[in-house]
Amino acid sequence: MLASFRHGDIVRLEVSGKLEVMASSFLKVVLENMDGFADDPDGTKGRVCALIDDLYSRLYDPDLDDLEIPPFASSGIKTPSAEQEHRSFAVINDRLHDVSLPMIPLIVKYFACKLHIGFELPDKGVFFFTTGLENNYTIDSRIVELDIPVGIRMTIIGIGPRGKEAGIAVRNVLQNLWQCDQWLRSRAGGWNSETGVSDLMKYAREMERNSSAAYDYVRNPLICTLITQSISVNSSDRQFSKREGLEQLARSHALVYDLQIAEVLKRVEEVENKQVIVPRPGFAIAHAAMDRSPRIAISFGVYPSGITWSHDYNSIKLVAMVLYARDTFRTWADYRRKFGILFRSVPNLQRRLVESQTSADFIDTLRAAEFSLVKG
Repeated sequence: MLASFRHGDIVRLEVSGKLEVMASSFLKVVLENMDGFADDPDGTKGRVCALIDDLYSRLYDPDLDDLEIPPFASSGIKTPSAEQEHRSFAVINDRLHDVSLPMIPLIVKYFACKLHIGFELPDKGVFFFTTGLENNYTIDSRIVELDIPVGIRMTIIGIGPRGKEAGIAVRNVLQNLWQCDQWLRSRAGGWNSETGVSDLMKYAREMERNSSAAYDYVRNPLICTLITQSISVNSSDRQFSKREGLEQLARSHALVYDLQIAEVLKRVEEVENKQVIVPRPGFAIAHAAMDRSPRIAISFGVYPSGITWSHDYNSIKLVAMVLYARDTFRTWADYRRKFGILFRSVPNLQRRLVESQTSADFIDTLRAAEFSLVKG
């Protein structure tokens, strides 16, 4: 009680006695989730109590077997009846973005209920977010700022007469997050209307219905599935400048996503002037952020005669151009790591791609390499 703890300190917590597993777990949740207490004591207490209740419902302490009287609910708050509370789980297959996140409170508003989303991040503790009538169907935007990795397990609690419907709908969206995010970006408008919300829920339900564990790699797309149109495979007797190569790759993106080639080139060259990415000798990656679409798309070009890329790199034969929406930068960072893993794991892949005679040969080679890692 006399210690002085500051935000961010690492504290060692030791508990002994009866129910020490449960007590230590509850105390850990309290200590890690006191943020905002000074500004909103009641709100923080409610949030911490809800986290403890959620943990209590799935925690086993061996000492419970020795108790003659079962312990009371941790918070003392009256919980909704079983008919009005629905609990489900989702393993997300994408990061939360500024396009897909606002749809969650809109779904909850559609069913006029309340919804909690909880999850635990390694080294950061438990997080809990709520949306409902009390906060005008909004959700704390700080959830986007968290580094929530693909594959995290989220607990979804829908509360109210239609809480079950809302919980299932939100679970379907989170479970198929990258498909839903891409579907939303492809719409011309009206995605936040009641019709748009209804259409999204139908789409997510269809994705969930057709999902299969045998095709998990599709749920978290491989690099080959993000390719825009065909590959630009050029002959060895044709010379390219860096600008000509970038323009060739930008054209593929512009045609598919209704972008201006000049605008794509401007943004790519702005990034290139700050940082040249050559992950391997002879292989360069150009990238840029667009306003909303594409979510993330890749075009490839093969230049057997070589391109002088910069004063440090004068023989680039393989180029990838990656465009992504501004709010999906972390998704691009994930794929940049995928590039590194893929080319390190398949040492001869780069040479085989450069030797491709057709676009189909290139895609087949890339796909086979990625599948070999998935199966491995």
